[in-house]
Amino acid sequence: MRLVLLTGMLSLCAGCGVDRILSARELAAIRWTRGVASAEERYFVARGRYCGSLDELAEEQASSFLRDGPKHSIVALRITPSGYEASAIPDLTNASSYAMRNFYIDETSVMRYGTSSGPAGKSSPELSAFRP
Repeated sequence: MRLVLLTGMLSLCAGCGVDRILSARELAAIRWTRGVASAEERYFVARGRYCGSLDELAEEQASSFLRDGPKHSIVALRITPSGYEASAIPDLTNASSYAMRNFYIDETSVMRYGTSSGPAGKSSPELSAFRP
């Protein structure tokens, strides 16, 4: 059963262009950054500006996940002159995970990742499998 499940996961990841199996912590961080991007776009359409507060954005979307972020991750949201930036860094303290990537998204909705060599930002590599 485990072999079948693992084979299915490998096939799924290979089929979507992800270069390796993502850890649960990475997937949660990706889900959070994509959620922030979607919420920010809805907020912008409704108000004509981006939201700089996770509390306000979470209240607007009725989502404590946006406010609190994924378990085992450090999250941040800030307003920039051109829009917003959101980042999620999986916390590897006491983790048996091999996750070494952190994630970034901005008003372009392009998901980017950084590695242990530094945080993700506008010029980081694109995580192409998660581009809308």
